[in-house]
Amino acid sequence: LAESIEDVFWLVDAQTQSFIYVSPAYEKKWGFSHQELYHNPEAWLSFIHDEDRMKFERAFSQKFVDGTLDLEYRIVQADGSFRWIHDRAYPIMNEEGVMYRIVGMAEDVTIRKQVEEERLRVSKLDSLGLLAGGLAHDFNNLLTAILGQLSLAKFFISSDNPIFHRLNEAEMASLRAQDLTHQLL
Repeated sequence: LAESIEDVFWLVDAQTQSFIYVSPAYEKKWGFSHQELYHNPEAWLSFIHDEDRMKFERAFSQKFVDGTLDLEYRIVQADGSFRWIHDRAYPIMNEEGVMYRIVGMAEDVTIRKQVEEERLRVSKLDSLGLLAGGLAHDFNNLLTAILGQLSLAKFFISSDNPIFHRLNEAEMASLRAQDLTHQLL
């Protein structure tokens, strides 16, 4: 089962903190040989994304105290791309109740993370659209009042009055602003 699953199954000796077993899926997910981990158990730590390393190191050091881990972090693959990993670990106790092994599963959750990020981006755009729509609606209400007052002022002034020309320019500018508001809506 461990040889054929997509997730990385691993087993660590709790005392020596060395890998006893790492499934071949490690090579697919990390892009490096799983055999290397038997010789250098900390090699995989160097692949953890710089921004996630401190968070991971805190959680990893706690794992060897109680044997549990539930953490998402990014790894940088050989080609420079990164993948999101959800790593879980559980203690295995001997007859005396002492932890002697830690078993874990590292699942690639990159696609789920990408979907979540896209959903968040769409949600932000939707919120921005609602805000812009609300502002445009309020601005359109103000322009309607301005246009009404300009029409009323023009009604009481003769067309040969120089102020009439200025009111007409203000009305034309307000109509252009109203058109822009409708485009925004």
